[in-house]
Amino acid sequence: MEEYVNVHQYDSLLTRASLPDINLSELQKTLDAQGIEVVESQKESVVGRKALADKTKGRGVYRPSVTRAPTLG
Repeated sequence: MEEYVNVHQYDSLLTRASLPDINLSELQKTLDAQGIEVVESQKESVVGRKALADKTKGRGVYRPSVTRAPTLG
C-alpha cells in the first residue's frame, strides 16, 4: 500500500521553520506607536488644508495679473 504525503502540511512545516522569530508584543507596540503618529499627521494635514481654504476663500480661481500697455486715445 502506498503512503501519500500531505504536501500542504509539509509546506507549512517548512514555512514555519524558515520564518525568523518575531516578538509579537514588541511588534504590536511599535505598530501602535506608528499608528498614533499617522493619525496625528493626518489631523495636522486637515488643519493645514482648512487654513489654506480659509485664506483663499472668495478669491475664485487664481489668475496671474496681466499688465497691459496703456491705450492711446
